[in-house]
Amino acid sequence: MKKLFALIMALFAITACGPTSDPNPTSTPESTTTSASESITSVPDSETTTLTIPTEEETTSDFSSEDKTETTTTSTHTHTFGKTYKYDETHHWYPSTCGHDDAVEKIPHNFKSEVHKPTYEAEGYTTYTCIDCGYNYTGDKKPVLEHKYATTYSYDETHHWFACIDKGYEHLTKDKKQHNFKSEVHKPTYEEKGYTKYSCEQCKYSYIGDEKPVLEHNYSTTYSYDETYHWFACTDKGYENLTKDKKQHEFNQEIHEATHEERGYTKYTCKKCPYNYIGDYTDLLRYTITYILDGGENAKENPDSFTIEDSITLLPAKKDGYQFEGWYDEDGFSVETIAKGTRKNITLRARWSELFIIQDNVLIGFGDNVSATQPVVPDGVTRIGPQAFYYNTDIATIILPSSIKSFGSQAFDYCISLYAVYYKGTIEQWNAIVIEGKEASPMFYARAFFMLDSNNEWYLVTDLVIPSTVTTINKYSFCEFDCLQNVTIASSVTKIDYFGFFNCISLKEVKFETNSKLTALDVLVFGKCYSLETINLPNGLKSMGNEVFYECDSLKSIEIPKTCTTLGTGIFNECDSLTSVELPEISAIPDYTFSSCSSLQTVIMPSTLKTIGNYAFGSCISLIEMNIPSTVTKIGTYAFYFCTSLKSVKIPASVTTIGNYAFRECENSIIYAEATSKKSGWGTSWIDSTQIIYWGQKAANIAKVNGCEFIAVSGKAVLSSFLNVAGDIIIPSSVTIGSKSYKVEKIGTMAFFECNNMNSVVIPSSVLYIEEYGFGGNFDQIIYAEASSQPAGWDDDWNFYDCEVYWAGEWEYDSNGKAQPKA
Repeated sequence: MKKLFALIMALFAITACGPTSDPNPTSTPESTTTSASESITSVPDSETTTLTIPTEEETTSDFSSEDKTETTTTSTHTHTFGKTYKYDETHHWYPSTCGHDDAVEKIPHNFKSEVHKPTYEAEGYTTYTCIDCGYNYTGDKKPVLEHKYATTYSYDETHHWFACIDKGYEHLTKDKKQHNFKSEVHKPTYEEKGYTKYSCEQCKYSYIGDEKPVLEHNYSTTYSYDETYHWFACTDKGYENLTKDKKQHEFNQEIHEATHEERGYTKYTCKKCPYNYIGDYTDLLRYTITYILDGGENAKENPDSFTIEDSITLLPAKKDGYQFEGWYDEDGFSVETIAKGTRKNITLRARWSELFIIQDNVLIGFGDNVSATQPVVPDGVTRIGPQAFYYNTDIATIILPSSIKSFGSQAFDYCISLYAVYYKGTIEQWNAIVIEGKEASPMFYARAFFMLDSNNEWYLVTDLVIPSTVTTINKYSFCEFDCLQNVTIASSVTKIDYFGFFNCISLKEVKFETNSKLTALDVLVFGKCYSLETINLPNGLKSMGNEVFYECDSLKSIEIPKTCTTLGTGIFNECDSLTSVELPEISAIPDYTFSSCSSLQTVIMPSTLKTIGNYAFGSCISLIEMNIPSTVTKIGTYAFYFCTSLKSVKIPASVTTIGNYAFRECENSIIYAEATSKKSGWGTSWIDSTQIIYWGQKAANIAKVNGCEFIAVSGKAVLSSFLNVAGDIIIPSSVTIGSKSYKVEKIGTMAFFECNNMNSVVIPSSVLYIEEYGFGGNFDQIIYAEASSQPAGWDDDWNFYDCEVYWAGEWEYDSNGKAQPKA
């Protein structure tokens, strides 16, 4: 019984669960509902199924509590069922054919769903179908889809609308309406057509209509024109630059021939417009001038014709050897000008008077009552005679032929107005001219020298090249060439004769070609060449005459070839810029060799030297030290006269003769004489009475430290002289003289007197003595003494000019080792 009940409950549970695939088993589709009776298919009687269900009695078991014995009684009943399902909304089953419906097994539907999405035409839904019995129903309905429309208008020429944006439904529209136009009128201009723009107020549609043509300009009915074109100009304001029918002029020509009174011309008039102009002028008819020159040469500026508008001043003609006296007309009247307004042809004759007196090709002088400012010496003249142009103050320029062979003495003396010489020959020909004295040359007064170039044009000679055909530059050849700046001398030249380039005041450089054969420079060859800075004297030069470089004020240095063993007197006399010279192996420095060389500081003398001539170094005011070689035996009078900066002179024992005043006016110099006393050959006035002499002092035993010279006396060092070295000086406390060391105990008389280049000096404590005038420089000098106060051995006049003195404790050395007062 219990088993039967359990089976019935199981079947009930299955039935209660309903169709498992139906998401909403209690809902019934509205349009597709089919009744259970309509869905049930009748089952034929022959198709039956037998189901055996036990009865209550058959399933009952009795259990005895006493003997635990189970007694089962079984009774069997057989049912029959159809083979075609019947169903309702929740189950399906096979129907009983035996009338025992309570024995029917109802099974929940097993649904399969089929989704139908909504479209724009139909609703969406889902169909549920039992896969066992075929029962179905429709549910989950979805509404018909709504179309999506654009948010901006589509349009054509008449309507606008919102168009569907769904694919395949683009033809659908919403709110289709006719356009609502507003109009915007644009008037025509001269550049653009007029029109009306119609624009829909709701959508973007617009169109252009009612077009009007571009405005036409109003052009003038009369021509405008310039020199090339004519045209009709626009009269509309702001469009005046517009033109129409612009074309070049077509001219008619009206020719007016020239006369003596009026110039000729052509009038050009345009055939279309009023423009015209005058052109193609021709000069007034000219009157002629005929010149009768009688062998002379007319001035290029004199015209051969004129008009009534011309005013002419006639220039003189030229004729070699003649003076022009004037122009004369056919009636014999003198003519100097042709006045404006003259109306006739003119014939003029030149009158001449003989300019020069010439005999046998020698120009002796001018003719009687003749003077000329620009004379031309005739070709063929070979000599300008003595005083031929003497005192002729009228001559400004002169032209000389290449035939000239000589200038006589004083030929051009006192020609004070002569400033230019024009020479028709070559440099070689000019150099070959014999010039009988400076005043014989036309260049004695003239500044400029002109020659003819390859185009037969005159040029000023500033750079001169002596050709290789020349072996000797003759005397006075280029003397007084004031404009000459550079000279190159061919290697063929062996000698430059005296006054060869004398007083060439602008000459800066002289260059001798390589392998020069030059052996001699004569007297004053480059004398008074004030601008000369550079000259390369060639090897092989043997001799230089007197005053070769006299007053060459710009010459700073010069190298004298070792081959040059003969020097004339005063070679460098008054060369103010010369600072140093090394002399070749000569035996004598001639008189005045370096006299008044105010910048000379250093002279290297040869070991062959024996004689220093009179005034050889006179007035060399920059010379500081002079070590005379031990080969010298004679020093001339005034040899070192007025060498005001000379601080140290060393005279060897070999010197037996010293002329008077040799060292006079060298008041600051200290003289070291190797001799123990004055020799008999030394003049009585060879020095000033106040000068200091240290006798018996060899140059080799004089030590030089920091610009100070020291000698040994009685086993102590004496600071005997200071060489005027610029800057700050520290005197050592000991020095080595020869091979021995000596303590510095004394500063000699005038050792530092008038040493104006020194800034300061440190005196060591070893110095126990300073003699009279030991110090006396400029007032700005400072003395630093290691002594705490003035030692007793210092002369009362040791500091002659009272220079400022700092004693020990009052000064110190700075980080650079320079003495300075304490703060």
